[in-house]
Amino acid sequence: MNNSKRILLTMVLVLLASSVASAQTKDKVYWRDQQGKNQTISGTITGMTPVTLTITKEDVPSQISCASISKVVFKGEPKAFGDALDLIAEAQYADAVAAASAVKVAELGNSNTLLMQRDYLLNYAYGQSAMQGDGGTVISTATTGLSNFLGNRGRSHYAYYSCVKLLGDLYAMQSNLQGAKTCYGLYANSPTPIDKMRATLALADIACTEAAKTPANGRALYTTADGMYKKALQIAATIPGPEGMEAKTSAQLGIAFCLAALGNTQAAETAINTIIKSNSAENAAVQAKAYNALGRAHYNAQAWKKAKLDYLQTHLLFAAGGGDLHAEALYYLSLICSRLQQVEERTAYVQELEKRYSRSIWAQKARTGR
Repeated sequence: MNNSKRILLTMVLVLLASSVASAQTKDKVYWRDQQGKNQTISGTITGMTPVTLTITKEDVPSQISCASISKVVFKGEPKAFGDALDLIAEAQYADAVAAASAVKVAELGNSNTLLMQRDYLLNYAYGQSAMQGDGGTVISTATTGLSNFLGNRGRSHYAYYSCVKLLGDLYAMQSNLQGAKTCYGLYANSPTPIDKMRATLALADIACTEAAKTPANGRALYTTADGMYKKALQIAATIPGPEGMEAKTSAQLGIAFCLAALGNTQAAETAINTIIKSNSAENAAVQAKAYNALGRAHYNAQAWKKAKLDYLQTHLLFAAGGGDLHAEALYYLSLICSRLQQVEERTAYVQELEKRYSRSIWAQKARTGR
């Protein structure tokens, strides 16, 4: 390499190094404005709550809604933090855990902001990884870590409401209904309609699960859930685009499910069949929930063979993703087979339920014969 090329290469490296250094001398926030356009601003973060983040540039403060924020780069943070955020955005949660873990606490000194961000990245990514069932994650460990974060440094973090929802999901996965209910109740305090709607749907789902767990209180709980689903439907009407349509369908399904559980078979059947026909057959979450609701309507009407066909739709078509809906279908298939005196088939459903979903409420109900 001749001298002129060496000089040019040196200049490029110096420029690159200086640009990296300068990027770390200020805080930077990426967000979407009300028109949906991507925006960025650099300055000094002078305030942060779960609702708004304040960043000051040239003595002029700007308040940004935390719900609109896609990324925050803090002054002096290691490159691994940005890598972890990008991996989270791509749903590569196990890799995000590895990136955040590579930064040791001792490297961050006494910066509460950077320590808070490390805790967030590590615990949020670990929690999402646990929800995905990635190898190496333990749900109880993820739950404890995220709970500790929210109880300490995370109380004022810009992603607080996302973390609270995730913690609720983790509790729900472990059938800790009280923990899930507490988290979703906090999540409902978010000022954004989409968060309020999701929290309301989650609380309604819990009421239905509690009703299944405690039949003596079933009617009252299903009535409560029905009111919540109707509230969620009202909120969904204010949300534009695909998210609003998805929320509307979920709320309508919940209302139909409550109709079925409360014994209004004909109205439930009509509503559910409309939802099944108006949604793609590939939409597993909607279709499985719809067929389970239809199965419940026919089960309550003692139409055993119809109910069996409904639950078999979930079992045969939507079992790959697993989850509570499939566990519910297996439970009711076992009950229906008992009614139809199909002993071997019943045993097979009970065994699969225990093997795949031993910690679910449905497996617990099968064990106790309730």
